[in-house]
Amino acid sequence: MRSLFLVTLWTAAAVMVAGCSSAPLAPDGSPDGSPDGSIDAAPGDGADGTSDGGAFPYYFIAIHNEPQYSPQIGQSNTVLKEMIEQANQYGIKLTLMFTAQWSDYITADSGRVADLESWKQEGHEIAAHHHGVYHGGWDGYSGYPRDEALAMRVCRGKDPPEEYLGTLADYIGKLKKLNPDVKAGCTNDEADKTELPDEIVHDTCSGWANHGAPGVEEGDAFGPEKGRNEYISAGTYDGIPRKWLAHFQAYHDVEAAKGVFNGMGAGEVYGAVFHSSSNDAQSFYPWIDFLHSSDASALKSRTVSEVVEQELLPEEGISADLVNARQGCGTQDGGLPDGGPPSCADGGTCGQDFVCCAAPAPCAGWCVPDCRNPATPCPPQVPTCNSATGLCGP
Repeated sequence: MRSLFLVTLWTAAAVMVAGCSSAPLAPDGSPDGSPDGSIDAAPGDGADGTSDGGAFPYYFIAIHNEPQYSPQIGQSNTVLKEMIEQANQYGIKLTLMFTAQWSDYITADSGRVADLESWKQEGHEIAAHHHGVYHGGWDGYSGYPRDEALAMRVCRGKDPPEEYLGTLADYIGKLKKLNPDVKAGCTNDEADKTELPDEIVHDTCSGWANHGAPGVEEGDAFGPEKGRNEYISAGTYDGIPRKWLAHFQAYHDVEAAKGVFNGMGAGEVYGAVFHSSSNDAQSFYPWIDFLHSSDASALKSRTVSEVVEQELLPEEGISADLVNARQGCGTQDGGLPDGGPPSCADGGTCGQDFVCCAAPAPCAGWCVPDCRNPATPCPPQVPTCNSATGLCGP
């Protein structure tokens, strides 16, 4: 059930400010098909889930669970459970991507461990999520040695840098507590595959498009075409064969994602990503409602690893030069804005059209959209805008 908990957490939404970190590159392609969410052809699948010629594409949905700390991580866990519950009602499989902080949180409580095991039984994939040194919100783990990782953070404007928590081996050791056979994830390897753990062989954060010519850079935040997978990108890094899918951060524009989806065929796969936040949930539910409306039995729903292992797509090789490229600390992060809202600056100030959220609200210390701006009104669930603070709610 979509509880009223989502309402109370609106101001804790994972929102990034244009300009608070390096913006990703956006393609200039237009969405195909109608943006109104209609689908011209029925799925046309057989009972085994394989296509019999219908035009409905396969799809995967990844949920990023961010490197948060109490109390935010507990709030996000409540939202996550509600998202999973609705997906279960539709029979839709999710790829649940966790950071090391979530591993600590889940394994600390037997009830949360039981939830995790039930998610596995329900067919959801337990995968990895990592914010590397290029990310606006580093999770503290890196493929770089400690001194290099901290220097990279300073170069990217984090001075003093955040705390170094460990190597990728330390990181993946925590993920294996959730899934000993973890092999899929989004590990922030867009700019540099140094942040790609050995165990992650099915990744969704390559930085390349999986449509058109192989190896072309494309950001996943503002271009809905990025979710279109006509093929799998394949290459070898650190002596290990890897396969990359692509996704669109669909919470930015669900209608645009629907438009691209409607222009795809049965031989393609659309990837969408959301976060376990109240803000993203408001986009997640319309997205799965849209999918369910024409794929009522969820015959085209897949996890990331299922897309790869069932060989639903052909493969296109990526050159060793591209795979092994390291672009330096100033490189734009193809995965941004993924790290949640920015912190308020000294004095409690934020950029234009944003306000600093104050305690006791869950978003305390974060910059959130100013609801007094006509372009960023309060959501229907929390329609009241406080004219004094610019925050949604009383």
